[in-house]
Parts: sequence; C-alpha cells; structure tokens
Amino acid sequence: MSEENNINITINDQSVSVPKGTLVVEAAKQIGIEIPVFCYHEKLGPFGCCRMCLVEVEKMPKLTTACTQTVMPDMVVKTESPKVVKAQQGVLEFTLLNHPLDCPVCDKGGECPLQNNTFKYGPGDTRMEFERANRDKATPLSPVITIDRERCIACQRCTRYSDIIEQESALVMLNRGFNNEVGTFNNEPYATKYSGNVIDICPVGALTNTQFRFKARTWDLDNAATLCAHCGCNCNMTLGSRTNKFMRIETRPNDLVDDGWVCDKARFGYGFIESDNRIVEAAILVDGEQKVANTLETATQTAESLKKIVDEHGPESIGFIGSPFGTNEELYLYHKLFRFTLGTNNLDHKNYLDTPGLPVDHYDFLNIETSNLVLLIGSDP
Repeated sequence: MSEENNINITINDQSVSVPKGTLVVEAAKQIGIEIPVFCYHEKLGPFGCCRMCLVEVEKMPKLTTACTQTVMPDMVVKTESPKVVKAQQGVLEFTLLNHPLDCPVCDKGGECPLQNNTFKYGPGDTRMEFERANRDKATPLSPVITIDRERCIACQRCTRYSDIIEQESALVMLNRGFNNEVGTFNNEPYATKYSGNVIDICPVGALTNTQFRFKARTWDLDNAATLCAHCGCNCNMTLGSRTNKFMRIETRPNDLVDDGWVCDKARFGYGFIESDNRIVEAAILVDGEQKVANTLETATQTAESLKKIVDEHGPESIGFIGSPFGTNEELYLYHKLFRFTLGTNNLDHKNYLDTPGLPVDHYDFLNIETSNLVLLIGSDP
C-alpha cells in the first residue's frame, strides 16, 4: 500500500505511519510498544473480549480496546496513563479471581502470557479472600489434548480458531454466566486435522499437550528450528528436546509456507523417533544372521545383491518404493540409480498421509490466495 494511504498517529509520544484500517495494537508493535492482550490474535482478527488491551485515546470519553480500534488521522494514544494502568490492574484482578495457583506444576509456566502480564501489569496483590471456584481438572479433550477448565479465562481464542481457521466449529462455548466453559457438542472428542494449534494459541495452561504434559519445564528445553517431513508442504516447526530426547513440536510461523499452523500429524506423529523397535544401526546378513556393519559393508553387499538379481532375472525383477521421509535430493539419486544404472522403471512411492490428496485445504499459501486459477492434480479437495 502506498504511503499516500497511510495514517499518522502518535502512541506514547512516538509517531508512526500505518495503512488505513490498521488496529492500534498492531500499530504499536511497529514502534516496539507492547499492549498486553489475551483474546486478540493477529490471525483471528479483532474481538475485544478480555479487555486487557484498554488504552486511552485523546478526545474519546472512555478507554477503548486497542484490538478493535482502528487508527484515525492524528490519533493520540496513551498505553501507560494512570487510567490505563488502573484498568489493566482491575482486569487482571478479575481474571485471576478464580484462577488456580498452578504455576509450579503448569506446563505453560515460563511461557505463559497470563503469568507474564500479571508480573508486568498486575496489581501485586488481591482484595479477594473467599474460596476459589472449583472446576474440572485434567479432562481429556481428545487423545492428544488435555483441558483444565479451572485455568481457562474464556478468551475464546480456541473456539474462534476452530470456527475461523479450521472452519469446523468443533470447539464452542458451553453454558452461560459463571458456568461458561469451553467444550464440544455432546462431549465428543475434539478430532480435527489441525486441533493441536489451540495448544499454542491458548494464553494460559488450560489446553495442554497430553504427550508433553509433566515431562519437562519449558526453560529446560533445547529448541531447534526444523521442517516437517511428513509431506511436501514442509511446514516450519520448533522441535523441543531435553537430554537428547524428543519432547514436543510447536509451530514456527512462516506465512509464505503454512500461515503459522501445523497439522496434527506434524505435531503428534513422532512416536517412531523414540520407539524401541527403531533401527538405528546398519546391518547385513552373514550366514543367515543379522550383523551390525559400517556404511561401506552395507553398500557393498547391497550392490552385489542387486547386481546378482539383475544378472539372473533381469532389471525388471527389481522395484523401488520411495519413502515419504526422504528429501527431494535423496529420491532423485534413487531415481538415477534404479532407472539409469540398474535399468528398471518399477519406481513408486508410498504416501504417508491417510487421504488420497495432500490435506492442504487449510493452508493459506499466499500465492494460492491471489491466484485466478488453481490446478490440482491427483488430489481430492
């Protein structure tokens, strides 16, 4: 968008020029000003549910939510005025009213927005002395997601994600008033292809990864950037490990590839890594018995066996099935070996996915979004 369509505003005495229609919370990010949020997420759009992002705008009679307020010409915004500070403390005091003190045992501890915002913007103490409400704890929402309703602050990120991104409406807000809670219709399991993303966007420890639960503290993890190998989409992920053991997968947003989400196969489909049955050393057969061997020994025996088969039965007696976990370069080399060196055309591949086509219907690749025509080959959208 050209600068002619930009709007100039001032936030905490700092000037910024942003496109028309930009939300105040996003404009503040561009100049390094943090406005605390719970319900707002850039992929889910404005909502204004939690009231944590209240700011003061000159010439407006009351505080307004930065996640729903768009910029206006010559707008002057204050995010740290006495009115704003008092409002933030009040919102956090109410938010923590029935929130359990689970931080020492909560998997979200150390990377929890509620924890961080409370330390940075909270009142420091509470005026409430009555007993906290009791709700269900550690209830399976699905085989891979656990919900702790005592921790839920009803920000509705998860339900909006299910409605807007997944377009499934599988997660909903049940009941009303004090009994309002996240759940599914008829208590059915939350079974969608992209359900695990609600774990990442939950601002508290209400939705946790069942496979990772109580296995490690977040600050003890060694995180590494990686790519998913389950299909050709190669979604960006962060792999967390501890003492050289696989712990969890989180999304690593890259809008050009995956729009910031990963499917459940990528997030939870890694049991084979730590499997006791996994072959971790090369081996060859010697007199009918399996023997651990080095790379040269295994390559030599493989080459001799293939040559013997070709000499005795011809090249068409050999076939090759490519692994879905192989890289393009590896599969290309196999293609060269079998087709041009051994002379066989019996090449095929095994699709790791359950469906006939790749499940990319929820991946908003930016180029696809702006295309006038999309041609799908060998897929069933």
